[in-house]
Amino acid sequence: MVVSTLILNRIHDGWYMFYIYELPRVHEIIPGLFVDFWVKDLFLPLPIACVLCGSYLAARLRQPSPGKSLFYPLLTVGMLGGALSSRLHLGGYDNVLFPAYACIAVIFGLAIHRIGGLLTGKSTAGARLGVILITVSCLIQFGILKYDPVDQVPAVKDLVAGRELIDLISHVEGEVLLPDHGFLSYMAGKRTYAHRMAIHDVLRGSDEAREELLADIRESLSRGEFAAIILDTDWRSEDMEGRFKCHAPVFVDADVFWPVTGKRTRPTYLCVPR
Repeated sequence: MVVSTLILNRIHDGWYMFYIYELPRVHEIIPGLFVDFWVKDLFLPLPIACVLCGSYLAARLRQPSPGKSLFYPLLTVGMLGGALSSRLHLGGYDNVLFPAYACIAVIFGLAIHRIGGLLTGKSTAGARLGVILITVSCLIQFGILKYDPVDQVPAVKDLVAGRELIDLISHVEGEVLLPDHGFLSYMAGKRTYAHRMAIHDVLRGSDEAREELLADIRESLSRGEFAAIILDTDWRSEDMEGRFKCHAPVFVDADVFWPVTGKRTRPTYLCVPR
């Protein structure tokens, strides 16, 4: 870890240490999310998995071999602790829960395997009932998580609207800034820039980094670096106000190009130099 940290920090001119260590340290912590993490994020969607995982980990800790007994409990502490730490930070969204869910999925499978092994080969009525109960429990847990994958597929009209937007961006003579959707600039053959959330993270960080970034943004605007800026929200600074005129909406149809999941946002304001 030490060697990789030093190498990555050198490759990225010090930004690696800044984003991994310095920036999270100065971000606001939301204590109220501590309870939500355990209840809403983990237990409510995964009640059976959480109970079986807890039982499995307790059984591991009772094993006589320290090395084997500690591995999965320590893995769980690390994975859930990392997810919790990210969740408590202001701006922590659902994606920070991936390590916790991955860990629970693994431990859940191990727990089912262990229970199955204890019941296999026993011909008693209690053993047969146990197999039925654990099978039904798994079905209930998966039933709680059910969703229709078709709902995650955008409609044809969204595809058409997206292609029209990319065509619009590609025909702008000069660079286009899309701070919320940099990949659209890339698809249109333009340069990409920092994502708005990454900018926001720095702006709510240390004073020195914030002032340097603001100065860099003002310099880019004053140089006329962008032939157009496309924003999701009316996110205009004083420096932008005097140089750009914004028109809305980008899409005439109010129902197209919205994400099918996650935050409901889309390119809305087309800002061009006055």
